[in-house]
Amino acid sequence: MAGNWAYAQTIAYDVTQPGLIQNANGALVFTASGTSSSGTGTFGGFLTINSNNPQTSGISTSGTVGADVTGAQTSTQTFSQLPTTVINSVTYRSFGIDLNESQASGESFISLDSVVLYRATTSSGAAAGPNANGSNLSTFTSTTAGLSVVWSLDSFTGLDPSATGAVTQDSVLLFDTAVLGRGSGVADIYLMIPDSAFAGSQSGDYFYLYAAFGGAGVVNGQNYENSGGFEEFGRVSGLTFTSLPSTIISPSVIPEASPSAALGIGLAAAGWWRARRRSQTASITA
Repeated sequence: MAGNWAYAQTIAYDVTQPGLIQNANGALVFTASGTSSSGTGTFGGFLTINSNNPQTSGISTSGTVGADVTGAQTSTQTFSQLPTTVINSVTYRSFGIDLNESQASGESFISLDSVVLYRATTSSGAAAGPNANGSNLSTFTSTTAGLSVVWSLDSFTGLDPSATGAVTQDSVLLFDTAVLGRGSGVADIYLMIPDSAFAGSQSGDYFYLYAAFGGAGVVNGQNYENSGGFEEFGRVSGLTFTSLPSTIISPSVIPEASPSAALGIGLAAAGWWRARRRSQTASITA
């Protein structure tokens, strides 16, 4: 994540097959494939990123959206809209990701480079529709009233992970939509953020989600850049999860000082590192 590269480390998760990440910076992330659930289920989309750019990003807002975002399918959320799900006696706010990459040969792979969920309290005078200004995080975070970070895939200080020296732990998720995809309008990936992260939220508080895709570049011979499909975040409700995927996805830690060391999942380290640095700058400033 972010456009300044003084990372302590990068953590990569290979989610090209069904599996479960038990601790993605405090959240559960797991594939719909390999999951058992009951109930009809509803996917309420609120951020659609639809671009032909290799790296693409966007912010959910009812105001002016960035060039990569489909405004008619993107909106600010309120706290009362965010559904809860109980898994193993823990209450989560439940989100889903609908992945829709091209299924042409070699084009089904995509990386998720950043997710940040922001809250703005109504008592601060926050607006339902702040302008995303081309998905520029620096402008968004500096001009949106009452903003705080509820959860993020990366660890960083302050509000803006693109600020110099802000990121302390960088993370990336690697997907293969040919394996994980279930069609449009349903979640392929579940993101469960503990309800405790929302402590103090009021029903009318506003929530905005930032996401960036395609920044990993070429990994193990596969191109994880965006291939022109759309990716959508949504609320997931009406499901009771009876079992989660049995495969636990462990992270591969990539030290900043030695990007060629101990890659675990066999990343083409130097090339991946350079591509990620270049492409993340593009996803922030697009």
